[in-house]
Amino acid sequence: MLEVHNIQVLSWTLNALDISWEIRPTYEDTADYDFYVLRSESAAGPFQVLNSKAPIVPPTAFLFRDGQQPVYSKIRQFRYRIRVVQRGTGDAVEFGSRTRDERSRGDQAIGSVGVEALPDKVLLAINRRFEMLLEKKVGRRVLLLSRMTFGRHCACYDVELRKILLPDCRTCFGVGFTGGYYSPIAIYAKISPVPRGVRRTPELGEVHPSQSMLELGRFPPVKTGDLLVERENRRWHVGQVTTTEKRRAASRQVAAISELEKAKIEYQVPVSFPAGYDFVPTLGLRPRMDPTAQTSDSAILQSGG
Repeated sequence: MLEVHNIQVLSWTLNALDISWEIRPTYEDTADYDFYVLRSESAAGPFQVLNSKAPIVPPTAFLFRDGQQPVYSKIRQFRYRIRVVQRGTGDAVEFGSRTRDERSRGDQAIGSVGVEALPDKVLLAINRRFEMLLEKKVGRRVLLLSRMTFGRHCACYDVELRKILLPDCRTCFGVGFTGGYYSPIAIYAKISPVPRGVRRTPELGEVHPSQSMLELGRFPPVKTGDLLVERENRRWHVGQVTTTEKRRAASRQVAAISELEKAKIEYQVPVSFPAGYDFVPTLGLRPRMDPTAQTSDSAILQSGG
């Protein structure tokens, strides 16, 4: 099977994005393979095949221009993958930001590529140390749901008025596009503790404002409007996002987040955590337990999560 690498997404016009890639040296006949370009607004997908009816077949240049969606928005970020299909057997493999060697070492995530500056070796080392710090010491695993900014309009959305007529719609969850959010992505992040208080308003009555700060690595990219879910089902709305950069290459992200009231429609977004999912740091913070005792997720969270 061919191996794709060096996937790049470049922007030379506001009406299209250019996706290019290369393949590793091989003795196989590249003409026996078809190449498909996949796109999503979320790093976790779902991904849409852009050229399903016209696959790229070598010796055609490994280049594809995506002109289906304009790139005027400052917060909309498209992510791409390349799917390689062997025509004779139908075997298919997808490639993103992770190489095959990285996935063979235990990281099964394929990753994806967008318009972004490439980090140098110094920044790569900084990013690895920060991500290790989040995973091993100061962070915990949470779910990030990327908010849709395009797609099929929900029935509650008035195209002429450009307004959502039903804010508590259970189809789009107040987003305006069917589904509302993309598939959740499990990430390690640090959420700062916040003081709690009570505030009374004439419109809403008693509310419990809760503002905090979110820190995470450079991937996946976070934007205003995304939804963050903790293991205890505390849900947060992502506000302004600030990125630390080195020569325009992202290093880490810091976002202002606000905890949602329990009555908000975002609590109706279906989210489930896999059984046995590890939501506590993996080094030094897990309590020592009797190996013969049966422990539940709640007991682990109460003691170390």
